[in-house]
Amino acid sequence: MLGKRARLAFAFAFTLLAFAACGAPPAPQLPAPPGDPIVLLHGGRIFTGDAARPRAEALAFAGDEILAVGSDDEVRRALGARAAAARSIDLAGRWVLPGFIDAHAHILGGGFALAGLDLSGLETRAAILAAVVDWAARHPERAAITGRGWSYQAFAPGLPTREELDRAVPDRPVWLRSYDGHTGWANGRALALAGLGDRAAPDEPPGVVRDPKTGRPTGALLEDAMGLVGAAFPPPSLAEREAALVRAFAHAASLGVTTLCEVGDDLGELEVYEALDARGAHTLRVVYGPSIDDGIAAYAPHHARLAAQPRRRARLLPGPLKGFVDGVIESNTAFLLAPYADGSGASPAPHLDSALLLAQLTEADALGLDVAYHAIGDAAVRSVLDAVAAARAQGLLVDRRPRIEHIEVVDAADLARFAALGVAAVMMPRHAEPGDEPDGGVWSNKVGPARLPLTFAFRSLLDAGAPLAFSSDWPVVGLAALPGLAVAATRQGADGKPAAGWVPGQRISIDEAITAYTAGAAWALRLDGVTGVLGPGLAADLVVLDASAKLEQPATLHTADVDLTIAAGRVVYERSAP
Repeated sequence: MLGKRARLAFAFAFTLLAFAACGAPPAPQLPAPPGDPIVLLHGGRIFTGDAARPRAEALAFAGDEILAVGSDDEVRRALGARAAAARSIDLAGRWVLPGFIDAHAHILGGGFALAGLDLSGLETRAAILAAVVDWAARHPERAAITGRGWSYQAFAPGLPTREELDRAVPDRPVWLRSYDGHTGWANGRALALAGLGDRAAPDEPPGVVRDPKTGRPTGALLEDAMGLVGAAFPPPSLAEREAALVRAFAHAASLGVTTLCEVGDDLGELEVYEALDARGAHTLRVVYGPSIDDGIAAYAPHHARLAAQPRRRARLLPGPLKGFVDGVIESNTAFLLAPYADGSGASPAPHLDSALLLAQLTEADALGLDVAYHAIGDAAVRSVLDAVAAARAQGLLVDRRPRIEHIEVVDAADLARFAALGVAAVMMPRHAEPGDEPDGGVWSNKVGPARLPLTFAFRSLLDAGAPLAFSSDWPVVGLAALPGLAVAATRQGADGKPAAGWVPGQRISIDEAITAYTAGAAWALRLDGVTGVLGPGLAADLVVLDASAKLEQPATLHTADVDLTIAAGRVVYERSAP
């Protein structure tokens, strides 16, 4: 969710079968590329993603390409005499899935978060402040303390204050983003760096929370106002950004992720991706999409350059532009059809009105670009669907794949419009992970019981034919896909609570959840026919799960590990024996 923001002709029919149409039952298969050894995985349980044959026992690949998938005997027959020379991996009954495709992540930010102050999972004010004090004490070399991950629930019913941080770290600036990246928390030194005094400047953007009596900044900054403090800190060097990406790639590989979409902050970030790609250091496939605020036309030449590469071989590919329609539920910045249920009032106006949305879609379409819009509230979701409908009515978006990101709340009247308009629903299952108070926390209290049945509405959207793609939004939540699959299929946390599941009517099957995290995400990223399904001629992107993972018992995926990750035929992660 991080980013800067101030700044049919066809009818679309979409089913899960469409995702899987690229595979075929094994027959005599493609020859191995010259010089590439054949690798044979056998004796396992393989989720292929192919509707014609959803399960298999064995798979063979050479180079970056799958040669055969089927039963052990079928694959060996397809390889013929070459089977004897193949490198053999006995799966011993373990599950193999297509490599996970994260359709919406902040890779560079996640790489920095891996080496920074992480407040994720801390449930109380005291625990968060203690972690800040401890981090500062262990890092005296840091001229400033930055981090992320604090939760709104820990400070409910209000927001954290500068005084708390001043007591924790009195000698250095401190700047901490909330877990969702939509609210910042600064101490007095950081506010001073940003020039935020007791009087608001005439051009100060909305979002600087001030004491209503004194006018003094409280230390909390919402949405666009966060840029005031963020800009006061020196930007990381190219070398520091490259190191962050290398960390991110290694972390993703350890979790079975083989393709990620960087929902970028600004177009300047592309520099670091291209620098690593030029050195052959992209161990995973990255689809890059910058903020729409940097200009649609400015991105077009970069998109064209990246799109000119062969999709199968490229490690860096162009993705959609990202725009923000609203904020988040917890800080009352999401755009809702009805007022917030906790009595805190109506939602604010959206960042982008209907006229601007249509203008952006029109300009992007003329340049051959897709657009993905952050829309969390039901009103925000409807506004994007309305704009897409208006564009399609004008004969536009014929070859476009518009996306809506997050969709935490959707109105029943809008469910069928996703399929009718060909709009991908890019959602984050781990955002639906129940907390200690799933129906009594800040988020649920603001949404209210009337809207709860259609929150994180995976089941309703799939039943309505929506193209569903899963993602993490890392580092907002962890990058691991396996817990996301468990949440989508059970609507429970790792502790098995609540017993009946949170909003249990929105559960989906484990097959549907895996498809959303593989073939569904591939479709949203225009990688269908390349990856997301395990079939002959497709990319050798796959993940081997440990023996504790049982798809028939989705709850086991909360704690299961990845044993092996193969991206484009290369082993990019192998778990050490315990």
